[in-house]
Amino acid sequence: MFVRLLKLLRGYVVFTAIGGFGERFINLTAGKRIDVWDVAWKDGAIIGKISARNFHKLRAVARKTGVKIKIKRKRGLPFYIKAHSDRVGLIIGAVFFIVFAAVMNRFVWCICAVDSENFSAQEIIEAAENIGLRYGVYVPSFDEEKAAREIYKSFGGQLSYVKVNIKGSLAVVEFRDSKKKLEIQSEGEPSNIVADFDGVIVLDETYQGVRNISKGNAVKKGDVLISGVVEGIDAKPLYYEAKGKFTALHQSKAEIKQEKQSVVNCLENEKSYYSLIVFGFKIPLGFSVYPAENFRLYSYINYAQFDGFQLPFGIEKKTVVTLSERDILPENAYNLACMNFSELVYDKYKNTNIVSGKMNINNTDNSVVISAEYQCIDFIGQSKPIIIENAEN
Repeated sequence: MFVRLLKLLRGYVVFTAIGGFGERFINLTAGKRIDVWDVAWKDGAIIGKISARNFHKLRAVARKTGVKIKIKRKRGLPFYIKAHSDRVGLIIGAVFFIVFAAVMNRFVWCICAVDSENFSAQEIIEAAENIGLRYGVYVPSFDEEKAAREIYKSFGGQLSYVKVNIKGSLAVVEFRDSKKKLEIQSEGEPSNIVADFDGVIVLDETYQGVRNISKGNAVKKGDVLISGVVEGIDAKPLYYEAKGKFTALHQSKAEIKQEKQSVVNCLENEKSYYSLIVFGFKIPLGFSVYPAENFRLYSYINYAQFDGFQLPFGIEKKTVVTLSERDILPENAYNLACMNFSELVYDKYKNTNIVSGKMNINNTDNSVVISAEYQCIDFIGQSKPIIIENAEN
């Protein structure tokens, strides 16, 4: 793209070479290091392109080979300026803007992330800035993989995945929380791993200790999955910190009840505010006034694009939604119950593998009750300290 842009800035000529010795003409241009590109044969003539400043060099080659040179088209900035000499200022400004945008696109001017269950996007962005991913970073010399590793280390194992993607002037930090269902005691402290709900084991991995339950066995809440007590050589018990990972198939229930005589938050008013973003700096386009209470704020940023690359210019739109409490209509209770039930199921099972489920809806005069039973596969097991009683022989 940049080579093509450079040729347009310098200007070039599309020419035809007719008659004479065409092959010798091509060989001589190559031998004299005359840069000719996109050479092709068409209807017995040679068609090619050459820069405007090198076109005069073709005359001597043409005389030696008996070829007649004709200009077919003139392309590029010098010819355009000559043809539109009364608009030179506008043209120069446009060229300056394109070059400026292309250069500034090689720097990071926007860093974004998405909130997770345990961490906000701002915390991730601050961690990225601490390791060097900040506004104005030169993209070609920045190591995205190293930055991802440094961000991962800075959270001390609380993240399971971190990746830094830079496209144009936009840097996106993708991450996932570390889901630790097994809370193991510190190393050296004796403990067992016990089941924290009823289920059937579908995966068992023992890293330290004695495994008491294997794949396919049913367990109840409180059963010891991995024991930290190991029999020593002299038949005396040795105590360890049990370590392992188990998953189990189990039943889980979810239920929501929506009273038909209740109060909900409804949209009262909506107002949008805009800010201009230039190289990471926000310039408000007017004054923003937020309600004192009971409102929600939504933000969206739209950046300018050039040839598939994001430019460091954009518009941020903030929408303030004011809510008010209103009595729910009985005929709307069912829809509200369905919406609340969907949110409940998502929050409760978003990290769980649901195998099957059965739903029941009970719509009475006073309320709507939605309940469901699911067959789930989830991590099972929690660390429980071993109490060792000292006894004198």
